Amino acid sequence: MLKNEEITLKRVMEAGHKSLDIFTKLEFVKDLITKNTGKLTDKELQIIVCHCWYYKSGRYKKLTPKEHEILDTLLKNNLSPKTIYQWFLLNEAPEHIKKKVKERKIGYNKAISENAKWKKITSRQGTTQLIEEIRQVIGSLKWKSQE
Repeated sequence: MLKNEEITLKRVMEAGHKSLDIFTKLEFVKDLITKNTGKLTDKELQIIVCHCWYYKSGRYKKLTPKEHEILDTLLKNNLSPKTIYQWFLLNEAPEHIKKKVKERKIGYNKAISENAKWKKITSRQGTTQLIEEIRQVIGSLKWKSQE
């Protein structure tokens, strides 16, 4: 990751946004936020950014001083709290989805959709066992190309 003080988040987001993936941009945002507010975990940042998004959209009535500071930081840098929150959600995605995003095989919105579907499938009872059984069956099949 780039650590040069001259490179600001604004320059990265405007000039180099096409060359950077979402996860690199998220690292820049995390650095920007923690530089102004102190060390926070990813989950804490995700919750705070969610509160900021809800506050900005009118769904949340009050913010703590720390949340206000983070919201101000995001808005000063022309960053949408909703977008940053979605980046945090995508950061928790399984590796196969992250890999597709990094390789630019799927877009940002498609990745969010696939992540939601994956979470729904894996949260169902007995799903992991079913997936393992399917993998075993497919792995034991002999294809015509293998003969």
